[in-house]
Amino acid sequence: GVKASGLDAPLGARVQAVRGKELTTLRHTQYLNALQGFFWSAIPPLLSTAVFASYILLPPHLACGSSPPGLSHCPITPAVAFSTLLLLQLLHEPLLIMPYIVSELLNAAVSLRRIRRLLLADDAPVLTALTATPAAIAATAAEELGTAPLLAPDAAARPA
Repeated sequence: GVKASGLDAPLGARVQAVRGKELTTLRHTQYLNALQGFFWSAIPPLLSTAVFASYILLPPHLACGSSPPGLSHCPITPAVAFSTLLLLQLLHEPLLIMPYIVSELLNAAVSLRRIRRLLLADDAPVLTALTATPAAIAATAAEELGTAPLLAPDAAARPA
């Protein structure tokens, strides 16, 4: 196996490198989940505030369609306030689902990239019983890792 051929150190380093990338990805996913939780709580009051503030601050001809006589801004009547809050409540769920959709699309893209990389990867070289010496295995692994062989070619010839 791997230990007998002396490949545990380079393969262990390779596994650790992949684990490091995976932990970085998981950390980014957790940050996105935290941001998503923030938006879950903050969007409804922020959206209501922004809508009513823009209704009050916009010029009357833009907010209410015509200038009310003697007023510099559109009044917020109970009919306007309750209708607006009802419409914002109807939009609440779709707006809150949006971060989840983005997160799941990112997860799907990562999964598809991994599957594509797996399907397009070259096949591993076939080692027959005649060539499966520790030196041949070490040379193949070194070639894949781009490092020097761990075993000298004459090490395989020595009896154990």
